[in-house]
Amino acid sequence: MRDLNYVVLDFETANGSRTSPCSIGMVKYLNGEKHSEYYQLINPEEDFYPSNIRVHGIYPEDVWESPNWLEVYPSIINFIGDLPVAAHFATFDINVFRATTEKYDLPLPANLYFCSCVLSQKILPLRSHKLNLVADYFGITFEHHHALEDSIVAADIVCELANIQQVNTISELVDSIGYQFGQINGTNFVTKKKNAFPLMGARFRVFIQLLRDNLDIFHTLQTCDLRPDNPAMLLPRNPSGTSEFRAFSHIPYK
Repeated sequence: MRDLNYVVLDFETANGSRTSPCSIGMVKYLNGEKHSEYYQLINPEEDFYPSNIRVHGIYPEDVWESPNWLEVYPSIINFIGDLPVAAHFATFDINVFRATTEKYDLPLPANLYFCSCVLSQKILPLRSHKLNLVADYFGITFEHHHALEDSIVAADIVCELANIQQVNTISELVDSIGYQFGQINGTNFVTKKKNAFPLMGARFRVFIQLLRDNLDIFHTLQTCDLRPDNPAMLLPRNPSGTSEFRAFSHIPYK
């Protein structure tokens, strides 16, 4: 049984401010299957920019009688429950969630969150990982920049990526790309902490050894294989008589 349980959300905003959501769409997946949907127009209680209207087609008069964030927040929290939350380009949507919740002095939930765009970047061989392009890759058609449509597509993408990675849980999916969950009321979705300079330790050890051996430092560094998984060793000269230099560019980036 696949244990893919998560909620994907998407916002459209009235203007450039992260505190101006005018619609929210959410879809819930339980055990790898779509379970339920949520869509709500929101009165942002802020001005609308023409540029934003051109993107999503929502006008001020469409939301005049809609509830504000304070009024819709309980139903949003109830829909999410304790499930991990995702968004395609979560840097935007999660920050809208955070900023608007703080605007109304409401408590932020402690749900974990992750980004389907980052997952796509790490897994799919595409030049761009915008929602519509990733949807095209999987043969999904939809009405872009409609909050519910976007959330449904992003949720489908998460499921497709789990299939590619051959994992059964969201935790396994996030772990498969070397990331760790963010938390809505805390940390961001980032790579797991690693040694930021994996070669530095090897270089330093070689340098110290050279000092001890009183060797020609500059000549020897040119002829050392400094890969972390291979002890430093002198390499033979090429037939031309020049020193062979082992470039770092062949070491795969992780």
